[in-house]
Amino acid sequence: MATSPCRDTPVSQSKNHEFSPYKPSSSKTTGGCRMSYRFDGLAEFISRQARVKLVEMLRNAGLSAEQIAEAVGVTARSVQRWLSPEDTHPRNSNLDRLLELALTVDRAKTIEVLRREVELFSTLFNTFEANSLRVEPNRAEAKADVS
Repeated sequence: MATSPCRDTPVSQSKNHEFSPYKPSSSKTTGGCRMSYRFDGLAEFISRQARVKLVEMLRNAGLSAEQIAEAVGVTARSVQRWLSPEDTHPRNSNLDRLLELALTVDRAKTIEVLRREVELFSTLFNTFEANSLRVEPNRAEAKADVS
């Protein structure tokens, strides 16, 4: 039996912790089709660089790659690879567990890493917004020339 591409599909829920940046699925209606998609909460907005900083923070706090791996549910090799910004980084579901661990190890440093992310995002957005405002008149002129 074929399934409809418009059928809502359930999204797995995270454990019920006091702090969990993971959010369950959201729904959106597009062209009469109700689509579900997963929103990974805070993890959606954390850069590769910050993910590496969180792992470094845990290592500097004395946790081994094996201890981090066990807490997050990955291999020690994965944790070691996360320490290289050019290599791989924790995916969103692993980052959720990594954040929970980081908050228990050093809440203040974890919050500081996240705060820097917000500040960086804000700066980048403001730069983008300022640059897009300068570009808009040129786009309007180009559209007028085409008409």
